[in-house]
Amino acid sequence: MDFRLKNFNLSFFNNDVNNSGDMQQKFALWAEYRAEITALLDDATNKDTKNILVLGAGKCNDIDLHYLCSRFARIVLSDVDIKSIEDGMRMQGVSDGDRKKIELLEMDYTGLAEAGFFNQLESMIQQKSSANAFVSYIESSIQNIHVCDDIACDNAHFDVVLSCPVYTQLMYTQSEIFLQILNQYQLYTAKDLQKMDHAFIKSMSQVVRHYNALMMSMVSDDGVVIMLTDIIEIIRSEELHNTIGNLLDSQPLDVCLIEKHITKHGLAFAKNGREDWLEKADVITTEYILWPFNDYKSYLVYGAVGKKKSIG
Repeated sequence: MDFRLKNFNLSFFNNDVNNSGDMQQKFALWAEYRAEITALLDDATNKDTKNILVLGAGKCNDIDLHYLCSRFARIVLSDVDIKSIEDGMRMQGVSDGDRKKIELLEMDYTGLAEAGFFNQLESMIQQKSSANAFVSYIESSIQNIHVCDDIACDNAHFDVVLSCPVYTQLMYTQSEIFLQILNQYQLYTAKDLQKMDHAFIKSMSQVVRHYNALMMSMVSDDGVVIMLTDIIEIIRSEELHNTIGNLLDSQPLDVCLIEKHITKHGLAFAKNGREDWLEKADVITTEYILWPFNDYKSYLVYGAVGKKKSIG
C-alpha cells in the first residue's frame, strides 16, 4: 500500500496549526488578552525573578515580548515549532539587543516525536494492521512513553515558568486529523475508527500528566508556575459568549457560576489538565480570561499562579 502521512512531523504539523488564519489580524485581535496575561505575569513576579521559561510559545501571540525583555534578564521560549517563534519575534519587532536575551528551545512535550509514534502508525497502515492492533499500540506506547527532560538537568531553575494553553493540543488534534485521513481513504470501518479514537482519548490523561510533571520539574523551589488552559470553547454568535462575557465583567466575580459553566461546557482535556496541575501545585491566585481566538470563536481561559507542592 502506497500510503504517506504528509506533514505529520510534530514540528511541521504544529507550524500548520500556528499559521492558520491571518497572523497580523490574530495578533491585533489578541491585544487585550495578551495584556491580561502580562498583568498576570507582572503580579506574579518581583525584583528577584530574573528569568522565565515559556512553554508552548508558538507565534508568541499570547505574550508581549517587549514586556518580557524589559522585565527579565533571560527569556527561554520553547515550542516544538521553532519557526513560528522566530516569525513571532519578527512580527513584534524584537530588537537585536533584546534578541540577545532570548533563547529558543525546540522541545516536544509529549515524547511522541522521539518515540516515532506517528511513523509507527503510518507503518502499521502500510502493513494493514487491525484496529485492535492500533488500539494496543496507542495505549501501550503512550503509557510507557518517556518525555525528554534534558532541559530539567541543567536549566530547571527558572524563576517563572509560563505554560500557554496547550492541553487541548498536545496530541489529540493530530490524532483527529489522523483518523480523518483514514476515514477519507476508507481504510477502516466507522466502528474501527471509533475504537482508535477511544484509545487516543483514554491515553490523553497520561500525556497531560507527563506535561504537568515536566512543567513542574523546570521551576526552582522558590519559583512560580503560571498555568493557562483554554477550558471552554465558545462560539461567538451563541448566547454563551454574552453570558461568559457578562460574568467576567461583573463585580464581585461569581466564581461558583463560572465553574458551573466549566462543569457543563468545559473541554475534557483542559479540565483534566487543570485537575492534575492543581494536585501538583500550591495555588497562589487564579484568574478567568476571555480569549477572542478569531471572528468565529472565543475561549474562556483559566489561569493559575502556583508553586511546587510543599512536601509534608
